[in-house]
Amino acid sequence: MNKVSPIANAMGNSLELTTAQLSVLVNNSHEASTAGTMLRSMMLKATKDGFNFDDALNQIANSSDQN
Repeated sequence: MNKVSPIANAMGNSLELTTAQLSVLVNNSHEASTAGTMLRSMMLKATKDGFNFDDALNQIANSSDQN
């Protein structure tokens, strides 16, 4: 959590939302420390590419390419 919380906070994400996002990764067989780093990297990449992280997740969820 210490790796992702500063970025999540800067993006306006609540503690509850960030914890839920981490839980999804952990529940899909990622270790907690790896999940935090992964989530942080995804947030930074989305921002770098000009996306709001939530918009990026929605775009992925609504994509026709689900593989």
